[in-house]
Amino acid sequence: MHLNEAAQKTGVGVQLTWEPFFLNPNMDEAGEDIMDHLRNKYGDAAVARYGGDDNPLSNAGRACTPPINFKNDRFIYPTHKAHAVMEYLKSIDAREDSNKLMRVLFRKYFEEGKNINSKEVIKAAIDEIELKEPEKALEAADNKELIALVSTKDAEFKHKLRVSGVPFFIMHRNDGGRATGFSGAQPADLLGEQLEEAAQE
Repeated sequence: MHLNEAAQKTGVGVQLTWEPFFLNPNMDEAGEDIMDHLRNKYGDAAVARYGGDDNPLSNAGRACTPPINFKNDRFIYPTHKAHAVMEYLKSIDAREDSNKLMRVLFRKYFEEGKNINSKEVIKAAIDEIELKEPEKALEAADNKELIALVSTKDAEFKHKLRVSGVPFFIMHRNDGGRATGFSGAQPADLLGEQLEEAAQE
């Protein structure tokens, strides 16, 4: 992730909080083949551009440190349950665990093509990071209040902050000034500049 690289280069400490955002909020539980989804949403040109190994997303992933090997033949799934677990971890101030879990969920979805809205997959991710009280975290996946909170946050980011895609970063300043929001698909040097500015007191 370029944010990690930027933080290391600048020496600016980062406290990362993951927030929910749905690219496809009405996605069916069964999911949809990603190439069918691209064709239905953007046309055959999108499939031609992203269907092969030498596509912009895969090239960008390989340039990351560590590299991300995107799996092209995967399904798109809803992610409400996974986000609900993340909200639970935030509620108990388990920041380090939430970062570990998100990295595992990213790998399982983007590189392995797993359904991270499946409790079986979520449980495997929780077990992998050896989370304390894993039963409570897994129960959060079905918590209606947390799922409602996730949907509310998603709507707020879209309407109040005008977030329209991911990755997206909101950087809060140490001096209490206005937060800065921008697309996260930026080089490490640019992110480093933003970090240094936000770190000023």
